[in-house]
Amino acid sequence: MSVTNGFLKLSLDEFELLKKDRDAFERRAREYDESNGYLDMDKAGYELAYMLDDSLTEYSDPEKQPFQNIAGVLFGGNALHPDLDLGYGPAVIIDRQTMKNAIEEFLNLQFDQFFKFANDELVADMLIFDVTEDAVRDYHWTYLNSLINFLQDAVKQNAAVVRY
Repeated sequence: MSVTNGFLKLSLDEFELLKKDRDAFERRAREYDESNGYLDMDKAGYELAYMLDDSLTEYSDPEKQPFQNIAGVLFGGNALHPDLDLGYGPAVIIDRQTMKNAIEEFLNLQFDQFFKFANDELVADMLIFDVTEDAVRDYHWTYLNSLINFLQDAVKQNAAVVRY
C-alpha cells in the first residue's frame, strides 16, 4: 500500500508516455517540483486518511460518516509501475471519478464536522499534533483544502493524478 507523500498532476499525453517508460516516470516523479505539478502533503496525508477512512480506524462514535472518496484519493488507486518503490511503495493512479466524487464530498464537509473526526479519541491518539481546533485548522484542514484545489485543477485540465 502506498502512503500519501505527494501527488503529481500530469497532462494525459505525458501520463501516457510515462506509463510506458518506467525510468522516465521515476525521473519525473523524483523532481518533487511544486511549480511543475507536484503537491507535497507532508505527513498530513497519513493523518487525513485516519480521520476520514473508517477502514483504517474503528470510530468510537458510529454516528460519524467517513468520506470514502476523499479517503480513496489518500489511500486508494491502482499501481502505475508496481515494481518501482518511490519510498512509500509504488505510485498509484487516482481514478478520475474518485477525484470528482472527492471534490463533491469536500464541498459538503464543514470544518466543524471535520474537527469532530480529528477529535475522536481513537484518531487523536494517532495524530502528530495535539488536537486543538487551531492546530487542526492550520495543518490538516489547510492540507485538505490544498488537495481538493489540486484535484479541482486536475479535473478542469483533464489531467491524470498520481499519488506516491
